[in-house]
Amino acid sequence: MAENRIRKIKVTRNRRKQKLTRAAGDVITGAGFAVAVMLLIPVGVLAFLIGMIRSVSGRMASWIRERGMDRRGRR
Repeated sequence: MAENRIRKIKVTRNRRKQKLTRAAGDVITGAGFAVAVMLLIPVGVLAFLIGMIRSVSGRMASWIRERGMDRRGRR
């Protein structure tokens, strides 16, 4: 009888561990997903801003060239 009891206790402990690890895994995956999203959004925004700035600066540069004032100062 004693052996049986010990076995039962071991099984319940293992089950608890499995539940904990599963919950932890879910939390980790959720956190990882959230972190990935949080990182992706600013990166996307930054990329978008850089693209905007580049296009605007390109327009400015072409506009300045049209006006006859190059960056190097020659007309």
